[in-house]
Amino acid sequence: MKNCFFALLAVAAVAMAGSVTFTATDNGDGTATVSYSADAAVVGFALDVDSDVDVTDVAIPSFFDVFMDYANEEGESYVYGEGGPIAAQDAAGTASLPSAAFCISAGGLEDDETDVPSTSGDIVVTTGAAASVTIGENALRGGVVDYDGAMDTNLPITFDITDGGTEPPECAAYDLDGNNFVNAEDITALVNYINNNGSAPFWSIAVDESNGAYDVDGNGFINAEDITATVNYINNNGSAPFWSISCDY
Repeated sequence: MKNCFFALLAVAAVAMAGSVTFTATDNGDGTATVSYSADAAVVGFALDVDSDVDVTDVAIPSFFDVFMDYANEEGESYVYGEGGPIAAQDAAGTASLPSAAFCISAGGLEDDETDVPSTSGDIVVTTGAAASVTIGENALRGGVVDYDGAMDTNLPITFDITDGGTEPPECAAYDLDGNNFVNAEDITALVNYINNNGSAPFWSIAVDESNGAYDVDGNGFINAEDITATVNYINNNGSAPFWSISCDY
């Protein structure tokens, strides 16, 4: 027998309702994982999301495949499993991403075999950029519920998302002669990159034993810290045939 959750009806808390704790982990790539852990199976949630930049995607556990706002709009033509969890915060109805303020609203049906609710799960929020995000309960739809009613939560929580910085350029952009190395002929592009970005941590300049004088930190490589000596040598000698810069990522 299936147990049905309908989150558009605000659920009154009862004595046996459980509690759930939410935490957030910044993944360093423009996403964060919001995890929940409860003492009873979570069968539905309505979570307000407020961000200082647009959220572009939200991924929820697969159990939650009943989207009440979509079903309400579709009426008799609703097909189980269709729709999505993005809804308006202050009124019934679906919404869309990207958005900086919306509700994640979803529930699930248990079939007693494989599709069963869990006491834990992950929600992945994507901004693609640095952001500060707050997640709280949506009172209109009843917050977070188990089979007995509205659960106690630690919401709201606020967390930061970082984007991990700019992806390094492909080697080809600085490898003018196409030999998979950036050599003395390409030094101008390297210097321009360092001038614009402060460093080039994904590049190292391989050296041979004859030019240790230019390996300032003695690590066997001439890196961004040594670039001044490199440029000075080329200016004084016209080229640096014993140097080559390989992409290091």
